[in-house]
Amino acid sequence: MKKWLAGIVAGSALLLSVCSPVSAITEDPIAKAELSLESVIEKAILKGEKFEEMGFTTESPALQNTAENVVKKTEKIVDRLIEKAAEDGIEIVKYYEEVDIGGITVEVDPFHVF
Repeated sequence: MKKWLAGIVAGSALLLSVCSPVSAITEDPIAKAELSLESVIEKAILKGEKFEEMGFTTESPALQNTAENVVKKTEKIVDRLIEKAAEDGIEIVKYYEEVDIGGITVEVDPFHVF
């Protein structure tokens, strides 16, 4: 069984390694997924805020696309990790949180490991 590191994401970006030096965090599939998801979600939120400042409404195709894409991207990342974990006999359960993307509320799985 591959070694899986456990981390915890608290607040916006606090990742703590519990069984490896910091340099090995990026080699850990769980830590990689957490960092990728955090980045995707954060970028979408910022993009949505920028669209709002520009006067885009929630009916705007550009804003709707941004909201839809964050859902698709996060699902893809989490689904890959679930598959990888299953190969090692680890069960991962999805948990969704609401995120505001320029006035559009979407549910994403930010994948926090506790």
